[in-house]
Formats: sequence, C-alpha cells, structure tokens
Amino acid sequence: MSASQLPLPGIDESSALIMPMPVDSAASAPMKSDWNNQPFESEPAAFYGEGSSWSAYEGYSSRWRAERADLRNIPPDVADLLEGRLAFGGKMILSAPSKADKSWLAINLAETIAVGGKLLGVQARKGRVLYVNLEVRRAKFYRRLLAVAEARGYNLDEVSANLDVINMRGFYRGPEEFERIVMSEAYSMEDVAGEPYACIVVDPLYKLNFDENKAQDVGKVCEAIDHLAEEFDAAIIQVHHHSKGPKHERAAIDRASGSGVLGRDPDCILDILEVFPPSGEECAYGDEIRGFIFEWSLRDYKTPPNQRVLYKWPIHMLDVEGVTANWEPVGVGSSREAARAKAKVARAEGEAAFANAQLNLVSAFIERGIHAEEGMSAKEAAEITGMTSRGITNAIDRFGSDLFSYGRKPGKKPGTLTKENFIFMKVRLPSLS
Repeated sequence: MSASQLPLPGIDESSALIMPMPVDSAASAPMKSDWNNQPFESEPAAFYGEGSSWSAYEGYSSRWRAERADLRNIPPDVADLLEGRLAFGGKMILSAPSKADKSWLAINLAETIAVGGKLLGVQARKGRVLYVNLEVRRAKFYRRLLAVAEARGYNLDEVSANLDVINMRGFYRGPEEFERIVMSEAYSMEDVAGEPYACIVVDPLYKLNFDENKAQDVGKVCEAIDHLAEEFDAAIIQVHHHSKGPKHERAAIDRASGSGVLGRDPDCILDILEVFPPSGEECAYGDEIRGFIFEWSLRDYKTPPNQRVLYKWPIHMLDVEGVTANWEPVGVGSSREAARAKAKVARAEGEAAFANAQLNLVSAFIERGIHAEEGMSAKEAAEITGMTSRGITNAIDRFGSDLFSYGRKPGKKPGTLTKENFIFMKVRLPSLS
C-alpha cells in the first residue's frame, strides 16, 4: 500500500486518546521521483541520453521539461501530511503577532506529526520531523518539547524516535548557508534513521538574516525553502511574525511581516489573530487562557471555516464551549466606536455651519429685496455663506431645511431651464410681501 492510499481514520473527539494513523514502514513517506535523484544542476544529457540536442543548454535542469497533458492518465496524487491542509513537499507559513505562542503551536504540530495524531481537528500522517530551532536556547527548547508532549499525553519514546532537532540559535549567515547546513545535517540524520523526513520546521524565519521588505532577499529565502522541500520531498513549515499594528482589516496573506512574496509563495498559510473580551467583560477563566482566531489560506484544498481556539499553557485547543464567541481582535471595537464618534462630531459641526449659513442667506434675501420665488443663484449664495455651490445644495439634502430649497429656474427661452441651481426661500418674508 502506498502512502497516498493509506486511510485517514476517524477520531473520537470526546476522548483524549490519540488514534495514530496506520502507516507501514515501507510507505511512511512518498517515494522520490526519478528526476529528484538527479543533481540539481545536472547535465541534460544525463537525463535525455548522449547526443540529445538539449545538451547544448548548459546548466539546464532535467526537472523542468514540457509534456503532453494526458488527462486520461494523470499522475498519482501526493499524499496529505495534514489532512485537507498540506501535502508532502508543500510549503506552509504559520504567522502570528509577536509573543503569540506560535513556537509552542509549532512544537505541538511537530510532535503531532511525529506520533500521527490530531491537532485542532486536523489529522496528521505519522512521519519523521526535523525541527530547526533558530531562537530558543537548547536547554529551554527541550523543556518546551517535554511540556507539550506531556500536556498532549504523547508517548515520550515515540516522539523522541521521530523528532530530530538542529539548534541554531545565533545563526546569522543568510539563507544560502542555512540551506547548506540543514541539507547536510538532514542527510546525515536520514542515513542514521534509514527513513526520510516527512516535515521540516523552520522557527523562526526572520533569523535567516534577510531583509523582509526586499523582494530579492525574500526570493533567496523562498529558493532555499524550495530546495529543501524538493530534495527531501518533505513539507516545510515556516514560523513567521506579523508586521506592526492592527491586522484584523487585512487579508491573512498580507499580515506577515515583509514583502508580499512571503504571503504568496506558500501552499498553506495558517494565520493567527489574538482576540480579547469586550471592554468591561472579564473572562470566566481569568488570565489562565488566551483566545485566538485561526484562519487558513490554502492553494490546493478547499479553504475551511475560521476556528476559535483557546491557549492554556502550553497547548492550543479548539474552543468547543464558545468561550471566545464574542471576543474580537484588538482595535475592532475601539475603532468602530471611534468612527461612530467622529461621524457624530462631523455631523454636529456640519449642522452648526449650515444653520449659520441659513441665517446669512435670510439676511441677504432681506437686504437685497429678493422675493422667495425669485431665488438667489447658488454661486451668489456661496459667496455669501463661504460654502461652495455644491456644498449648499448637499447640506439642504443632508440636513434638511425649513427655510430653503433649491432647483433650476425657467430659462430665457420657453421650455428651458437655467444651467445653474438657484436657492429659493420656502417662506414669504413679511417685509417682502
């Protein structure tokens, strides 16, 4: 049975037991294709044979070649590593605000893959994981691994057997050197274990020492991630942070810090927004929990609904009781209230200005002896009030007026109207009657 044919078992949500996905040892990860065994910059003749005309293109990779799209004989699909979310060889970004416990979630995800368990309703296929830790000190990182495994009830020996770690805190040599080191270490560990990796976690991405806002620098990072994904046929999970400021009004793919390339290159994005109780409302659990919204953006699968998630150290769990149902991201409530207050002030100011303008117009009608039905041109009214012609007519429409209306007068020729609006009085002034 191939990896892509393995069944995805049901999970008893009411039980804390983990039901691992059945995997036979010979099919724990997809087989590498023939072209993937070629050197990355291989001579085309090595693939097409001696004498091929393609050998004239030095450096051409045998990975990329044209083929007929035979829809009656399509290649077998790639197996899911995370059911309905991420396939083997896919690229994923886990993005969240700083200090939002995203590394704890990444550890939880890595250990779930290592045992073939389920996280937040998503089934993982069991496989070996390489976790590249670029930020946390080695001793502290292992304590995180232990805390999550114990909280999830995972078998420690099973996690240890399928989880390898490269501790690279202090690395500042750029994406090319990062790729070389990880490639070398991963091959060495695969040789020892005799089994390929299903997943490589890079935590955090910004430690690769690149300018997040330069598309060229980001391109080098994407290239390194692509090389790792294709060389090992492993899913690459990258942990990244949001840019500064509120993010609830942005699309999930645009929340990650830096160039927009970062949000468009991966096959799977899991973006996280922290949510808070309404102003004045206290959480029944106190400060023990935090609330989040998990939003998935997927390239190869149907996008699932957003998830409400609780975090109680050291693990995330689905909010099945609706504790955070009315919680919102920071800035949502306050920005709405501020907008309402600003609009209310603006209307009050507009009404006051229009009231003053109407008084000036009444005085002008009286002083100039203009009868109500005769009216005053909007241009002349604008000069008197200090408003624009359109501003006066808009104010009459917006605020209403018991004194004035506007419209066009009959033109000099029968059946025609003036091009300009006139301001008319609705009441006849006693002195002008």
